[in-house]
Amino acid sequence: MGLVEEYIVRLLRSKNVIDVKYGLANVIYWGYARIPYGPTRVHKFINNTTDKQINRFQELLLNGAVPDMATIKNLHLPEFSGMPFISKVLMFLIR
Repeated sequence: MGLVEEYIVRLLRSKNVIDVKYGLANVIYWGYARIPYGPTRVHKFINNTTDKQINRFQELLLNGAVPDMATIKNLHLPEFSGMPFISKVLMFLIR
């Protein structure tokens, strides 16, 4: 599992918008892994997240920074409006 986690961290901290989007989608996927509607949530995120939102997320991570929960929530990323998934992202970023 360690290799998967490292891969997700690399995606989240990538300079490539698509990589970051898929890193965040991975967080959603694993968060809903045992729930039948999980894939629907992943597709919803991928289809409804803009490059601008991802760019704003990337700006929060400049120079290895780790933003706080409220800052991530204020991005209004689909599927990241509540504490459970924002905290999942932070767990990867503080790794």
